[in-house]
This record gives sequence, structure tokens and C-alpha cells, in this order.
Amino acid sequence: MLRATPQDLDEYPEFRDQLVKMGASPVSSADMQGPIQTKDLGPVERDIARMKDALSKSSAAEGFLNAASPGLITVFQPNEYYASHAAYLEALAEATRV
Repeated sequence: MLRATPQDLDEYPEFRDQLVKMGASPVSSADMQGPIQTKDLGPVERDIARMKDALSKSSAAEGFLNAASPGLITVFQPNEYYASHAAYLEALAEATRV
């Protein structure tokens, strides 16, 4: 599915073109074509364990693990399944809540 180039990339065409050359195409993406569901929390649990292990071996007081928000996911995986954008966001929110 073709989609609009994100506006922030349009403002920097040389950077956008560099991303495309590296394989990060801003104009095509995987589409959401079925119901969203959590399949396997194992990878997330392993990431959390690695982070906790790394923190225990450092002098850092805190650590941070990032995660894509439902709104960001919709930018990179356009909806072709849910009846509305709101329904898509709700399903993403529920699946990523864990």
C-alpha cells in the first residue's frame, strides 16, 4: 500500500532520499489486514530482564525502555481491517497494554 510521506521527511528531502537508499522506504508499508492480538510476550520479557540485569551492573539509578505508541503504529501500518481509525487505535491500545 502506498501512503503519504511523513511531513517531517518532506521538509528534509535529502534525508528522506538517504533513508530510501538505506531501505527505509517512506512510501510503502505493511498493512493491518487482520485482528490484532498479543501472541508471545517472551521477547518483551527477555528485553526487560536484560535491562534489569544491565542496570544492576551499573551505577545508573534508572533505565528506560521505549515502545511504539498505538498512534505511531498506525502511521507505519495502515489499517485495512478495522471499520474505523478509532476501532483500530482501540485494538492496538488493548494489545499493547500489557
